[in-house]
Parts: sequence; structure tokens; C-alpha cells
Amino acid sequence: MTSLINCKHWKVLFFFLVFLVFPVCPGTGADNNDITGEILKAYESGEKRLIQYLSEKTSPIAAAVVEEIAREGFEKRDINRVHAAGILSRESGNKRLQAAVALESGHYFQALSLYTEARQQYDRAALLYEELNDLPGQAKACEGIGRSNFYRGDNAAARRLYDQARKLYLASRHNAGVARIDRLLGDIFLRTGAYAQARKNYEAALKVYRQSRLPAEEGNTLRSMGDLYLRTRKFDQARQMYDQALPLLIKENETIGEADIYRNRGQIELRTGNIAAALKMYEKAEPLYEKMKWAIGRGNIFLGRAEIFFYAGNNDQASRLYDQAFAEYEKAEDPEGQGFVYRRRGLISMRTGDNENALDLFGKALACYVRIEDPLGQADGYKATGDVHFYTRDHAKALEMYDRALPLYAKIEEPVGQGNVYRSMGEIFYFTGDYEKSLEIYDKAMFFYRKAHSPIGEGNVYRSIGDVYYVTGRYNEALEMQKSALPLYRRANSVVGLGDAYRSLGDIHYKLKNYQAAMANYEEGLTYSKKANSTIGQGNIYQSMGDVYLARGEYERAWVMLEKALEFYTKMSDIESEAYIAFKKAAVLEKEGKNDDALKLYEEGVSKLEKIRRQAVFAELKRSYMEKVYDLYETAAVFMLEHRYEDKAFLYIESMRARAFLDQLSEGRVDLAKGIDPSLKQKRDLLERNISLLARQITEESGKEPVDHERIDNLKRAHAQIEDDLEAIKREIRYKNPLYSSVQYPEPISRENLQRDILKNDELILEYFLARGACYCLVVGKNRYEVIKLPVLPEILEKHVQAHLNQIQGKLKGAYYREETAIQLYTDLIGPVEKMLQENALIIVPQGILAHLPFESLMFKQAGRAIYLLEKFNIKYVQSASVLAMLRTQYKQNIPGQGFIGFGDPVYDYENFKAGKPEKGSNWKGSKTTGYGFALLPQKHYTRAGGQLERLIGSGEEVREIEKIFREGAETGITRLRIESQEEYARTEDMGKYGYIHFSTHGILDARFQAIALSQIPGAREDGFLTLGEIMNSRYNAQLVVLSACETGLGRMDRGEGVTGLTRAVMYAGTPAAVVSLWSVSDEGTKELMVRFYKNLIIRKMRKDDALRLAKLELLGLHQSGRGQFLRSVKIVDALPDLPYSHPFFWSAFVMYGE
Repeated sequence: MTSLINCKHWKVLFFFLVFLVFPVCPGTGADNNDITGEILKAYESGEKRLIQYLSEKTSPIAAAVVEEIAREGFEKRDINRVHAAGILSRESGNKRLQAAVALESGHYFQALSLYTEARQQYDRAALLYEELNDLPGQAKACEGIGRSNFYRGDNAAARRLYDQARKLYLASRHNAGVARIDRLLGDIFLRTGAYAQARKNYEAALKVYRQSRLPAEEGNTLRSMGDLYLRTRKFDQARQMYDQALPLLIKENETIGEADIYRNRGQIELRTGNIAAALKMYEKAEPLYEKMKWAIGRGNIFLGRAEIFFYAGNNDQASRLYDQAFAEYEKAEDPEGQGFVYRRRGLISMRTGDNENALDLFGKALACYVRIEDPLGQADGYKATGDVHFYTRDHAKALEMYDRALPLYAKIEEPVGQGNVYRSMGEIFYFTGDYEKSLEIYDKAMFFYRKAHSPIGEGNVYRSIGDVYYVTGRYNEALEMQKSALPLYRRANSVVGLGDAYRSLGDIHYKLKNYQAAMANYEEGLTYSKKANSTIGQGNIYQSMGDVYLARGEYERAWVMLEKALEFYTKMSDIESEAYIAFKKAAVLEKEGKNDDALKLYEEGVSKLEKIRRQAVFAELKRSYMEKVYDLYETAAVFMLEHRYEDKAFLYIESMRARAFLDQLSEGRVDLAKGIDPSLKQKRDLLERNISLLARQITEESGKEPVDHERIDNLKRAHAQIEDDLEAIKREIRYKNPLYSSVQYPEPISRENLQRDILKNDELILEYFLARGACYCLVVGKNRYEVIKLPVLPEILEKHVQAHLNQIQGKLKGAYYREETAIQLYTDLIGPVEKMLQENALIIVPQGILAHLPFESLMFKQAGRAIYLLEKFNIKYVQSASVLAMLRTQYKQNIPGQGFIGFGDPVYDYENFKAGKPEKGSNWKGSKTTGYGFALLPQKHYTRAGGQLERLIGSGEEVREIEKIFREGAETGITRLRIESQEEYARTEDMGKYGYIHFSTHGILDARFQAIALSQIPGAREDGFLTLGEIMNSRYNAQLVVLSACETGLGRMDRGEGVTGLTRAVMYAGTPAAVVSLWSVSDEGTKELMVRFYKNLIIRKMRKDDALRLAKLELLGLHQSGRGQFLRSVKIVDALPDLPYSHPFFWSAFVMYGE
């Protein structure tokens, strides 16, 4: 003993003997408390005093007492206990005790977010347990390190350590430990959106804990299951889990778990609009988090309260609380909490107009969420970033962000997120003027909001639908929608929503000329928008107030309101609203005779709208947006025309014409297909095939008796979903294709450049502009330019055009053709400018209904006789002067393909064709469904003959005759007739080799579906309908494409874009010129015209426009009348035995677009 006492390490040996001899002698609770008190009192005087106290101690201190001190140090967040236990264990030399104390010390530092210190303790514990070959102890140390990594957002490291711990628990048959790891892994799955796996893990853990009767662990697992339901918006199930967990956690003194339940119950109340109940829950949770010094918990309470103020529009108070929350999260190194605060700060910045700061904050939020692999957070970040681009009217970038967010929300089945994205997508289509599309998308948003029981979401959809009804003139329905939104906003205490709803109500009353009610609603809305400090909300209301004063003629007060609105819009960078203000102020100045000042504002407004149009990127968005703002462009153009700013007028009118098509032509000059990700192209092609297949199935099912409505509804839903998927894939292709950056999008051509660089000496452009209240013709020649106001109102002109078309098409009914309508239209359209028509070639730029009119058929009196305009002028058509410039400056640089390929006489009745029987055609008249498939289209859009796809025997003869002409002219030719007239052949890469492409088939034209109808072969890979989109995906290099099908020159009509149809599709695919028809003509009449046209073109080597004109004159029979000056000039007289096709019904149907 003396040798031991005199040993250099006698103290260590002493304590080792004490703890070795008396490892489990805890004594009574009172004794332990006394000992603990003495130990802590000694420690207060320093480590040396504690060691001295121990040396003076006559009775041994049990290891269990030291462990208890360490455990209490963790639970009570008492650093003195932790340090004292550490000294006691160190001095003891008892490795097992040292390991246990190190483990508890690690828990302590982890709870205080001191992860470096925690890691040191856990590492120490792990080494000691390893020396002791204590597998459960090693597992607990790994588990502790894993938790620290989880809190810091390193899921991968946490998984590795949890997996190590699980193996150790399994090796030691420690079932409770395995279950705990299952739960902790479940928390990772929950964070990363793997909800099914999270639930599986929780259920496995819960089963073990209940069997083992471990109430604390059971309670924590039930709490985690509640969190899962909360995250997935299943609030009733979440409450049930929390109700089961809470008594267990209270009983077991699991304070943080108890606090988490109160806080999460508060989240449920907040999300369902019960603000008072939410606050009560936060009040219960807060002292518990304080007691446990749990930084993440404290941050969550600050965050919850901030959310209340955020939704109430109190940005200042919300910001202060978010800052307090962020400080706690930063202290805890919690990226999840930090990411949430960054995003909310960004939303406040966006709300108050600081978009640059908002984007910066959203970027920081995304970085946090990416770090922790949180799909929900990432989706929220992308959604918020998209919102900034939306408010700055960069709709393409907004859509790109929303497209990134939506699959993340869908993956984790987050209904509010999906609802938010769909509503925002709906807003894009609303603001770009596609109101039908916006309503479809709002319906999707409402589905998810109702699923999530989100009052704000539902209120937003009602208000948005109401806004659509408002702009489309359905004021009573709009009023009902806004009234439906108000109680939902009140329930959720959404002052932003209330402000917007009252503004919308005011707008409705304004349209109904109830200005007093409008102003009352605006005042009410302004109160809420000011309370919310909503920049966009206040700007909108001030603009609406300005509209009321403008309507009343109170221009000074209107100016004040518009200036106030402009201040907010400028702060928000809302350039579209800035443009509206510019137009309204310009109108005021125009009324006051201040034209030069008005001019500047009109130019400013158009410039801002042009920027938004360019940012739209997608052709459909550009089209619908121009349709929406067309009236503003028109207002500016009319102002320029009426005040003799004629060069500017020409530029603005060109800015309104076929702009989406002009951009598409530019894209068509770049081989964008080379830049498409092959996997995306494969997905696109598959979706397009599936759409065609489903459309065919819908049609077939609709014709059956009895009709299976359930199957049809299922097919429709599948069809709609695939259409949505296809749209998303096409957008993704656009985002990811690097070749789009090389596209040079042209600006509208100026009058000066058109004359100097584009027009030829013998050409004259007649560009028609049909405005509200007046019609104009802009006459542009090589050396002259004049604007003529036509002596006819637009509505009268439309009646005259329709009467003339009825006269021509009356041929089908045997009606007598009267020349008066043709002469009247000449008087309306050509007479006012006839003195300027010195050139031989007229290039018509039509607008509106004039796109349906063949100008060749107009007539004028000469020497007492009625003469067709065709006889005097070579006439062709172009969508705009800018398109003509594009065709002449870019297409001419290409080396065109050679030879001919023609498709004709397709098989529409395969069964009879195969059996060698007379073919009956594909009859779609029996359809009883609406809205989908080919059966739903008007009968006239199917065929030259009527409502079924009848065989076109003449079309086969037509193609064969044309092919002979090419061979006669030493050109190659290929015919695809009957069964070979397949879509598969029409979509091959070989189509790019041919210089002349000819389709002599049926055509289908409808706003929803346009196609060339080729052979219908059961089981074929393609459905036989060469659609608009499929044509545009093709790559032609043709000199000419002829669409000899019916009405191929028609399509959807927009005021700005004009006719969107097959003509544009083939020009985009790759041809400068297209011959198309304006109505259905008989097979024989078409054949006669087409054969003559190609003979003139190939054998006689005439220009395309001259060749078509001559073919028409030959059908007209002018060689017999002696009036054929053009015929005599080319010295070609091809005698006809009679004149079966001299009626304009036959020859004027076909017109040439392009160059």
C-alpha cells in the first residue's frame, strides 16, 4: 500500500480502486443528491478543489452517481455537471465510466449546437467503447455523430454513421438501438422527400418500441410520424399522431419532443387559418425550448410568429422575427432553418419591390436546400425565383423555374406547392392573354389547394378566375368569384389577398360604370395593401383609381394617381404596368393637343411591351401576349397615322404583324434539332405518338354503340395528362438546347430598309391595317410610300368580304355568280390606291378577314367590262413585310433541294382496300363526344367532299401527272400513292432532299387540331395524321411546298399574328414559298390547275408566281376572250376545249404565300 501511495499516480489508482470496488453502490436518492451537491460545490472552487474533495472522501463514489451527474448535465443543460462528471470519470481511470460520460457530454454539446465539441466527445467515447469491445456503446457514439451531421444538413455523412451504428446494434442484438436508427433514417427520408420509406422506417421502429415497452422512444416515433403527415398536409392524421405521442413524452420528461409537438400543432393551425390557436401552441412550446436551450426550437418559434405577421402583411414585424429566427438557426448551424428564412426574406423583398435582393436571397435559400437534399425547400426556392421573373414579366424564365419546381413538389406529393405552381403558371397564361389555358390551369391549382385545406390558395384561385371573367366581359361571374375569395382571405388573415380582391371588385364596378362603388372598393383595398406594404398591390389600385378619373374626364386627378402607380411599378420593375401607365398618360396628352409629348410616351410604352414580348421566348406565349396587348399597339399606330408620323406608324404596324412567325423563321434557319438532348427527343416523340394513339381511341370509342362513357372519360384524362407532359418536355428542350443562343431574332423592318434592301423595282406592297373605326392601306414601292385611309369601316368591309366569298362558294349550290360583290371590294380595297399601281407585281399583306380573300378575284370596270385583278397584276401574299425581308435575306443563302416528291390518294378504308373492294372512306360523323380527337372537328374541315375521309382518286392522278412533268423536265420525281402515302414516309429525313414537296390529300383544320390526312393503316406506328407540330419538327430544304388539300391556307386567326396554320408550318420546316387553298375545291378542278402550274414551272421555266398566275388564267380561258395581255406577253396559249373551270371558285382558291 505504501508503494502505491508513494506512486506518482496515486490519485488515479485511488479513484480506480474506489470505482472498481464500488461500481454500483448508488445509495439512497437523498445520499446521491447530497453527494452531487458536495461535488458541484467543490467544483465551483475549481478542478483542484474537486480533486481534493475526492481525496478527502472516506466513502467511495459509485460510477452510477457520476453517470447520473453527466446525464443531468445534458438534460438540465448544466455545464458544471458536465465538466464535474468529466473530471470524476477521468480521475477514476474507469474506461467504461469515461466512455459513458463522454457520450453524455457529446449529447450536451450537441444540444447547444456546439458540434465540434460534441464530435470530440463522441470520438472519445467511440475509442473507449472500442477498447472495451462494447458494440452498443460504439453504436451510440456513431449515432451521436450522425445526429450532429443531420442537424448541420450533411445527410450523406449522417446516413453513413447511422448505417455503422445499425450494424453494431444488429451485431449486439440491440433491437431498441436498431429501431432508433430506423427512426433517425426515417427523419432523413422525411427531409429528402422519400415519404414512403420514411413511413416504413417509422412503422418498423414503432413496432419494436411497443413490444419492448419503451414509451419515450414510442412517443418520439409517433411525433416523427406526425411530422410526416404534417409535411404531406394530412393534418387530421398528424393531430392523431401528436395526440398519441404527447402524453408519452410528457410522462418521460422528453421536453424537446413535447415542445416540438406544440410547435407543430401551431403549424397546423396556422396553415388552416386558425391564427389564435397557432399562437397558443407557440406559447406552450417556447418556455420548453428555452428551458432546454434548444436553438433550433427557439428559431422555430420565432419563425412561426413571423409567419403570422408575414401573412398579415406586417413586413417590418415579420422581418424582425425572421432575423431572430435566423440568428438561432445560424447558431445551430441549421441550413434548413436558414434556407427557410432566406426564402421568406426574399419574399418580403419581392413584395416591397426589391427584386434584385429577392433573387440573391432565393439563391442563398436554394443553396441551403440543395445542401440538405430537401426537395420541398428546393421547389420552394425555384418557385420563388420564378415569381420574381413573373413580376418583372420575364415569363419564359418564370416558366423555367416553375417547371423545375413542379416535379419536385409532385415527387413528395406536396399539394400546396403544386397548387402554387399551377396557379402561377395560370397567371403567366393570364398575363400573356391565353385566358382559356389559364382557366384550365387554375382548375388544377384548386384541386391541390382543396386537398391541402388551404384557404389562401383557394381564395387566390377564386380571385384569379374572377380576373379572367373580368377581362372576358363576364362581369357577374367575376363578381361572384371575388366574393367567394373574400371570406377565405379573412379566415387566413391574408391582408395581401384582401387588398387584391377589393381591387378586383373595384375593377368590375368600374367596367359597369358604377364609379362610386369602384372607388369605395379601391379605398378598402388600398387600406389592406398599405398594411401589407404590398408594392404591386398599391400600384394596381392607384392605376385603377386613375382609370376612374380618366373615365370621368378628371385628367389632373387621373395624372396624380397614375404618377403614384408608376412610382410603385418602377420600384417593382414591373415594366408591363409601366407601359400601361405610359399609354394612359399619352392619351391624356393627346387630348390636350400635346402630340410631341404623347409621341414620346407611346414610344416608351411600345418599347416596354417589346421587351416583354422578346422575353416570352415561346412562340405560343408571344402569340397570346401580342393578342393581349394588340389594342395598345393599335392605339399607338393610329396615333402615328392620324398625326402624320407615318414612318413610325409603318414600324409599329409591322411590330404587330406575325411576330411569333418571324421569330420561328429565324429559329428555322438554325438546325436546332442538333442541340436536342437525345433522351428528351425520345420522350417528346413517344408522347406525340401516344397523343395520336389516344385521340384515335377516343374517336373509335365515341362511334361505338352503346357508348362507354367511363372509358372515354379515362381516355380523355390520359390524353390531357400527356398533353401537359408534352408541353413540359418541349419547354425543357427549349431550356436545355444550347443552339437557341445562336438564333438572331430580327427586329421589324423599317420603311427605309424595306425600300432600299428588299423591294424590287416592279413590286408594290399593299399592307392593310384594319383598326377600330378605320381601315388603312400602306402603299410601299421601291421609291415611294404613302398611307391611304380607306373609305370603308372595318365592320362594313368584313360584310363585303363575306358576301363575296359566299358568292364564289355558291358555285357548289349552283348559285348564279354576281360580279357586284367583287366590284364592291375593289372599290373598298384597291380603288383608293389604284393611281399608285404602276408596278406589275402586287404583294398583299392582309389582315383579319382579308387573309381569307383571294385579291385576284376582285373586279373593276374597264371599257364597260368587268375585269379580274388577276388579269392586270401578278399577286402574291406574305404575312408581313418583315417576313418578306427574312425570306429574301436568309432563304436565298441556302442551296435548295432538287426533284419532286408527291403524296396522294391515301388509303382511308384499309379493310376494303385490302379486300380489293370499293373504299367507303373513314366516316367520323357518328362521334358523340366533344373536345378531343378528330371526330370533334367541324365536318367542313375534313374533306373536299364533306364530313368523312373519302377516297381522292383524282389526287393520285394529279400526283402522277406532276411526276411525269418532272421527268419530262429532266428532274427526278417520286410518288407516294395509296398505301405508300404514309405519315412514316412524310417524316423521314429524306424529305430534306427534295426541292418540290406536294401533298394532295384531305386536310383537317381546327383551332385544336390541324393536320394533313395520310393513309389510315391499322397497327401502323404512326396514326396517319401529319400534324402541325410534326411538320414543324421536320427539316425541309424545298423551293416550294404545295398543299393541295382543302382549306390549307386557313387556320386559327389572331389579330396580331394573323392566320396560324399549315402554311406557316411548312414555311418554318424549310421553304420560302407555299401554295395553299382558301376553300375546298373538287379533285378534278384542283388537278387541272396543279398540272398546268407545274408545267409552267418546270417545262416553261417560269417563276413560281408567274407560273401560278398563268395556270389560273388558263382555267379562266382568257385566251378566248382576247383580254389575256399576260398570256400574250409570254406568248403561250394553251387552248381549252371548253371552260369548265372558269368560275373563280376553281382558280382563285389557291394562293401563294412567301417568296
